[in-house]
Amino acid sequence: MRRLRQRSARQQGTALLIALLVLLIVSSALAVIAASIQLDLKHHRRQERLVRLTASTDAGMAETLAELQADASFPGFEPYEYHGALVETTVQPIGSKLVRIIVSALSEGEERFVEAQVLLEKEGPKVLAWRRLPPG
Repeated sequence: MRRLRQRSARQQGTALLIALLVLLIVSSALAVIAASIQLDLKHHRRQERLVRLTASTDAGMAETLAELQADASFPGFEPYEYHGALVETTVQPIGSKLVRIIVSALSEGEERFVEAQVLLEKEGPKVLAWRRLPPG
């Protein structure tokens, strides 16, 4: 009878040790999965912010081109908010009918810039070149 109790106590101890090891392994796996999900979420938030900034610079450029069609001497927009981004446009004369438009958008520490060279014609502005500028 005594042997049976000793074996039973040993089996319970072994079972407890195995249960603790399984719990440790499962907890570690869950921690790795949670860290992976958090990293993925940060990446997606940054991508969303960059898409929003790109859309903001494109909208700023479109609005500036519309204003130039109405008034060829339009200087650009002061900073304004557009979908959570601070957008500013500048129109710089290059020649008698040629201007350079720079649009910047800032959101949560990220910046995007777009530049276009535009010919001011009687029918309206004609974009000759358009490019994204590196941040900074």
